Amino acid sequence: MFGAPFSGGQDCLNAVNASHEIVFELEKANRELGESFDIGISLHAGEVLVGEVGSIERKEYAIMGDVVNVASRIEGLNKTYGSQILIFDVVQPS
Repeated sequence: MFGAPFSGGQDCLNAVNASHEIVFELEKANRELGESFDIGISLHAGEVLVGEVGSIERKEYAIMGDVVNVASRIEGLNKTYGSQILIFDVVQPS
């Protein structure tokens, strides 16, 4: 998640760059270790609820909303398409 609690103004670009870096590092580790781990990443942008949820005894930092649910469904399509990164059209890495 990029842009919370504060936006740097280039959240989509940062997310795209981070995704590419993750894939690059995984491929590098696979070569070095002789493994074949794979990854699926999806990028979506929009308004969400972000913050601590729970009780005093147990709090978690969470992100919730339709954008999160759609991103999760998009990520699952990586297996279908044989891809590693799927980006929803609202992500504008300018």
